Amino acid sequence: MYNKISILEEQISNLRDELDDLIKQEEVKYDIVLDLSRKLDDLIVLYVTTKAKKHLSNGDIVQ
Repeated sequence: MYNKISILEEQISNLRDELDDLIKQEEVKYDIVLDLSRKLDDLIVLYVTTKAKKHLSNGDIVQ
């Protein structure tokens, strides 16, 4: 599970960098920015739920 979390962290970081690059362009392509933002949201939700499952399987209390 740790490997899955680190892969998600890398994907989130890459998408953030890509979004930063897109916004710095002279002509912002809002449809692409919106699409990447949605993908980033989905990845963050997946990351949080994966991390919560890891803690729950370890017997930790998640609040």
